[in-house]
Amino acid sequence: MRYRMPTVLAFVCFAIVGMVAPSAFAADQPGNGAIVMKLKGKDGKSFEIHVPAPNGKPQNVAGLDDLFAVFVSFCLDAFPDDAAVEAKVKSGAHPELDADELNTILHGDPGRGWIVRLNHSAIALTVGQPPDHACGVRATLPTEPDIGLKTATYVGLWGFSQSPPETLLPGKPQSSMAGTVAQTLQSFILVGPDKRPIERIGAYFARELDSAQVQLRLVRMRGNNPH
Repeated sequence: MRYRMPTVLAFVCFAIVGMVAPSAFAADQPGNGAIVMKLKGKDGKSFEIHVPAPNGKPQNVAGLDDLFAVFVSFCLDAFPDDAAVEAKVKSGAHPELDADELNTILHGDPGRGWIVRLNHSAIALTVGQPPDHACGVRATLPTEPDIGLKTATYVGLWGFSQSPPETLLPGKPQSSMAGTVAQTLQSFILVGPDKRPIERIGAYFARELDSAQVQLRLVRMRGNNPH
């Protein structure tokens, strides 16, 4: 299966199934450094998506759009209905991860996983079982991207398409070291019209200090699962 990816310019065009295609784009810069992108859908309704301040990393990194396309298809459109995720996996004939690969990702927690191949990308898809119910995708990218605008583009637009609509808000990045591996978490919260949090999206980076390559994991979390 092939997906057509979005490009954010003066106008925004999207071709992701189930999302409203915006017809106009504007952005302003509030005092805290975050960017508020104001868009208008074809139906005339206006909405906002919130983006962390640019960090100087590139936007168009090879394989990044493939990773987000799989995340939208399985973890946003299908999850948290595990049966719907498995039905999509079955329809695409995606092979299951072996026990060692699954254990490496889920750290021994119960769940299932598959390899989804899209274009030239091999993407690991996992679903953790309750009580830590989460859906995640991961892949190795040639370099670390600026994750803010890309997440706002895909996840923010998906949130707007929900009923009632959900607004994406970024959290503060958190960085740490584990031996020779640099780790960064950029979290996002989806809030409802009453501004109460509904769920969290996490973008996790892991990079060896002597390598430009980075492993990026996107996770949709239900409940209090941070992994």
